[in-house]
Amino acid sequence: MTLREFTGLTLAAKAEELELWAQPVAEKVVKGYLVQCYRLYDFYVEVYCDPVQGHPCRYQAFRGALALTAY
Repeated sequence: MTLREFTGLTLAAKAEELELWAQPVAEKVVKGYLVQCYRLYDFYVEVYCDPVQGHPCRYQAFRGALALTAY
């Protein structure tokens, strides 16, 4: 799967893809959101989790390890 294909998936399909194939990298808290970072194929995905309910509410996919310095 490519980064472009991943970004075109529904939220449910993104969650399933991460559950099946992703490797956890790091976590951080940003403005109250728990942000979990995963490596998936040849790119990374940040998962923003709702601070109240804890479920994923946004996915941000990117390439390059430079963005990982925030962790």
